[in-house]
Amino acid sequence: MGVISGINEPQQSQASVYAGSNGMLHRASNGMRGTRLFGPAHGPASTIANSGSANPIGAILAAADLLDVAANKPAYAARIRSAVSTVIGAGLRTADIAEAGCVRVSTALMGDAIVRAL
Repeated sequence: MGVISGINEPQQSQASVYAGSNGMLHRASNGMRGTRLFGPAHGPASTIANSGSANPIGAILAAADLLDVAANKPAYAARIRSAVSTVIGAGLRTADIAEAGCVRVSTALMGDAIVRAL
């Protein structure tokens, strides 16, 4: 599980170097009385909302962690993680992780590709 929990912003920035982008990072927070929150490490990315350039992978991997940890559905979580790996392996990239030789896609197209890979 690739959950980041309890780190501050400078540590998150350092972690994004390993992941390639903040858009790839996801986190889980354990609250009082057993509540848990899962989401992309970067939060809502409101500065780029509706631009089609946000990377949905952090949010998608957070959903996989929710299924794995909170819903005790590790097989479903594994399918989602595998779909993300398949799409990245096929060379699709959002703007934040685009590199030479890869196909640059929008937020929606990345999400659609991951759903198809399921």
